[in-house]
Amino acid sequence: MPSKADLKQLLLAFIDDEDRAMDRQEQGSFYSQHHVGIKAGIPRASGLLGDDDLLMFYFHLLRLDILPAVKREREFELLHGAYQSMTPLLEHGWPACAMPRAQGIFLFGNDGTSALPDGETPTLATYMAYRKVWAHVTAYVSIPTMLAKRERFLPYAQDQQVLTRVMVLLRALRYLQDEDIGRVALWYWGLVYIAVLDPRAAQTVVADVAELCDRSEAWLERLELLRRCLVAADCPLLVDRLDALATLH
Repeated sequence: MPSKADLKQLLLAFIDDEDRAMDRQEQGSFYSQHHVGIKAGIPRASGLLGDDDLLMFYFHLLRLDILPAVKREREFELLHGAYQSMTPLLEHGWPACAMPRAQGIFLFGNDGTSALPDGETPTLATYMAYRKVWAHVTAYVSIPTMLAKRERFLPYAQDQQVLTRVMVLLRALRYLQDEDIGRVALWYWGLVYIAVLDPRAAQTVVADVAELCDRSEAWLERLELLRRCLVAADCPLLVDRLDALATLH
C-alpha cells in the first residue's frame, strides 16, 4: 500500500493530466498507465484531498465513466457537485466524456438541462442504490446471457424505488426513440428487463411502446428485443399483444 504522500501525489497528478486533456476535449493518458493505483485510492481520497481537489477528482472519474463508491455525506455532496459541473460535457460524448447521458440521468435525476419528472432529490442512499443497479445491467456481454439470469434481476424489479426510477427514465427517453439505436445498448435492455419483470410495469411498457411505435424497421427490431424480454419474464399475454402490433406492419 502506498504512503499517504505517494497516493496524494498520484491523485493530484491524475487530476492535472485530465485538466490539461479536458482543454482539448480529450481524455488524458495518465489514467491508463496508473488506473490500478488510482482506483485503489478512491476510498482514501477524501482523507487526502481538500474539497476543491476532491471535487475535481470525482469530476474526472465521472468523465471517464468511473462511478466512485462514496460513504460519507461530504463525499456525496462533492460528487454531486462534480456531476453537475460535468453535465455540459454529456452532449459531446467520447472522448470528452465517456459517461452516457442516460446513465447520468439515472444516477442523479438530470442531465444539467432537464430533470426527471419524479422530483426525487439525489442523496447518498439513492446514488449508491442506483449505482448498484447500473453496475448490474452493464455486467453482461449479450442479451441471451442477461435474460438467462432472471433471478438476479428480480430483486431490482421488486424494489419499488428502483422500479420507479427505471420506469421514469425509460419513459423520459421515450424508449430510446430519440437516441441512437444503431447498436444494442445492453444497459438499456437490462433496465427494460427489470421493468417487465413487474407485471404492472410490463403492461405500461407495452402500452407505451404501442403508442410510440411507427412500425419502421428500427422499431420492428426493437419490438423483437422487447419480445425476448417479455418471454424471459413469462408474460405470454403481453407477448401476444406485441406480436399483434408487429404484424400490423
